[in-house]
Amino acid sequence: MNINQVIDLSRLAEEKNLSLKKIIEIIDFSQKTGPIFDSFAQFSLPINKEKSLSDLLRDGKYNLIGNRIDSMNLEKTKKKIVELKIFDLRQLKPRDSSSETICLTMKDQGFKASNFLELLHLGAIYPDLQRRFPIVALGSICIAAQGRIGVPYLTIRDYQRMISLNFFNYSWKPQYKFLGTKID
Repeated sequence: MNINQVIDLSRLAEEKNLSLKKIIEIIDFSQKTGPIFDSFAQFSLPINKEKSLSDLLRDGKYNLIGNRIDSMNLEKTKKKIVELKIFDLRQLKPRDSSSETICLTMKDQGFKASNFLELLHLGAIYPDLQRRFPIVALGSICIAAQGRIGVPYLTIRDYQRMISLNFFNYSWKPQYKFLGTKID
């Protein structure tokens, strides 16, 4: 943890009256890393296409579920295993950080933006990954607040795991990572 994270944790502990045990849990989560993700290597992820949205949300054990997530449709897939890669803006080197440019850059590298179903499986299988950085699935869209186009993403809020929507037209900041699916 860096000093800013320690200060943030200290403020949160004071505001929420957290126990020492809870603070240790938060620090433990912040220290966990999955070696496969350190290099953002390509990896396989099993997909259970028989599960419903409510099953997948329950499997993910999210502390917070954003508005309109439960109204999203699950994409159909024939695959039982998908090849995924987590991209960041430094790897993609887009001219800008718009969703369209990120999707096109992924395509140039043999990937497409992952969908909601793949994101839900990632969250259930690797629940602590989103504690390291927000993960966006640009391959699924829905109507979000104010009638704008939204995309699902995994993040944390007050050290709690959350699945929510962000605006597709968002100018993405470097901390966001993007889930890509290998194109056959």
